[in-house]
Amino acid sequence: MKQTHSNWLKQLSKSSILLLFAILITCGTASSLFAEQSNMPTQEGHAEHYEGDGHDHGHQHGNKASQLNDEGIALYRAKDYKAAAEKFEQAVAEVPDIGETHAMLGKTQVKLEKFEEAVATLKTSLELTKNPTINRISHKSLARAYIGLKNFEEARKEIGVYKQMCVSQNTLTPKTEQIINELYEQLK
Repeated sequence: MKQTHSNWLKQLSKSSILLLFAILITCGTASSLFAEQSNMPTQEGHAEHYEGDGHDHGHQHGNKASQLNDEGIALYRAKDYKAAAEKFEQAVAEVPDIGETHAMLGKTQVKLEKFEEAVATLKTSLELTKNPTINRISHKSLARAYIGLKNFEEARKEIGVYKQMCVSQNTLTPKTEQIINELYEQLK
């Protein structure tokens, strides 16, 4: 069987391989394959590493911005928030219309306690994408930013939107309920 695959691959031209790779990326198959190889979560499996929230990468927007976004996510996961923010900022500069990148930048700005910047960034994310998962992340992060700014009225609104989105997206799990309760506790 390996010999058959090997012969088949040898017969493909470089341009055919690139075309096949582009098709796989477009369909999301390549990212799933690479994620499987590198033990990174696939798009479907991202939920586990963002406090119960998933996201997508917008690979269709260009390799450099996508690569920067992926590097930012890796740095975020490693809790190197300053370096992650720099990668997300570079990705936004490269391709400014990817809602997920703005969402991740805003989420990172909250971690860095840059709350005013986070609010602006997260609102941009909400303007750029209709992806409900990314919007859910943005509303949760907006709640945290408003809590940091001590704007409890806006924080309460964002927590409510986040909770409503969790219910409507069928993602209201014990973990997300705990997050919601912790956010409400911070309003006291």
